Amino acid sequence: MKYILIVGIAIVNRKIYLCGGVSPSNTIFVASCEAFDVDAMRWDSIASLPSALHHCAAVGLDEFIYLSGGQLQHPERTTTNQLLRLKSSESGN
Repeated sequence: MKYILIVGIAIVNRKIYLCGGVSPSNTIFVASCEAFDVDAMRWDSIASLPSALHHCAAVGLDEFIYLSGGQLQHPERTTTNQLLRLKSSESGN
């Protein structure tokens, strides 16, 4: 797990998901999503977002993570009203 700020956070099935974010220097936006499994006490990567995003709202519902709004890095820190849906079981590991 990297040190990332201003992430979207959601909980689904005893996993805590952190999606998007920005570096502490506020210069690098992040498109990754990671999950902390509270039973295994470990971090896993899941599918990346279509674009880097931060300041988004996040909620877990059933098997999905929904991300709403936020700010995109390109073009030039654009505010967005997009709604993204990720399946929580799409694991990169």
